[in-house]
Amino acid sequence: MVLNVIISALLVTVISLFVGEIKPEYSFLIKIAGIIVIILWTLTIAADKINEFYSYFSGLSDISDLLKILVKAAAVCMATSITSSVCRENGNAAIAQCVELFGRFAMFILCLPLIESAVSTALSLID
Repeated sequence: MVLNVIISALLVTVISLFVGEIKPEYSFLIKIAGIIVIILWTLTIAADKINEFYSYFSGLSDISDLLKILVKAAAVCMATSITSSVCRENGNAAIAQCVELFGRFAMFILCLPLIESAVSTALSLID
């Protein structure tokens, strides 16, 4: 699985370099196509694993809700990282910084229920 992604990424890079020497405008399109294929491939694999993960904890409703938040937070981290890297690579450092700031803010908003749960658990232990 990991080896397939690595080989695909290297193949896209090499093809992009060769095509870039002949037709530079097509090099960017090949890179974007490769990124889309790898992301879709990763998402299909991740979706199966996430469903397994959810089914394992489905009987525990409190933990299941918290795990959903954690999975959403991980997805925000990955999407933010990929987007900011693409922006930065194409010379848009300011936009990349804005995307990272938005990602941090989204993470904070997503984690508020986790913080609330931790505080209520701590308060119940004190009482």
